[in-house]
Amino acid sequence: MSARIRPPSTRCLPLREWPLPDQAAWTAALRPADVPDQGSVAAHWSDATRRMVVGGYGRWLTWLGERSLLDPPTAPGKRVTQEQLSLYVADLRETVAEFTVAARVEQLGNAMRALAPEQNWHWLQRMADQIRARAKADRKLGQRPSSADPRGDDESAATPNTTMLNRCLPLAEWPALDRAAWNAALQPGDVLDPGGWRLPGRSRHRR
Repeated sequence: MSARIRPPSTRCLPLREWPLPDQAAWTAALRPADVPDQGSVAAHWSDATRRMVVGGYGRWLTWLGERSLLDPPTAPGKRVTQEQLSLYVADLRETVAEFTVAARVEQLGNAMRALAPEQNWHWLQRMADQIRARAKADRKLGQRPSSADPRGDDESAATPNTTMLNRCLPLAEWPALDRAAWNAALQPGDVLDPGGWRLPGRSRHRR
């Protein structure tokens, strides 16, 4: 059976295929500093964080290549402009959900902090925060954060089920530890009526 080929539109360019300036900048970013608490932020990241950032930056490089915007000799920091980010985000929204769009922008921002630390990349984090905040607001309203199929990317969030969001889990279905803690908190003689009120003796008040 032939291996499943991932569509180019969601491929993350692996580190070994990055342009040489990008590979060199990444290698330098991982080099430990001679003085503690100095040097690149990437030198202090865990392996898991590094893999996530490499994936996010690889996704950006794939997009640049598909748009014929990838000029390999160009320094990484010169490729990231607000105009191109707007196009990148618009294209991401065609294939992934809003939470994934926010994650991709955030990963790109972290990558640029490592690859081009001399520049200010706070605007990328602000953009990611704004996208994520809107997605959370839509989720609370029971709306789909994006018109894209969330299955188009491994990190995308599933569409919330409004029926499940509005359902109150009954005590009988609580996890065993939660039920035990609740029962231990009740005082002798306390009674719970069907309305969810706690009735200690004859007085009635909300818990």
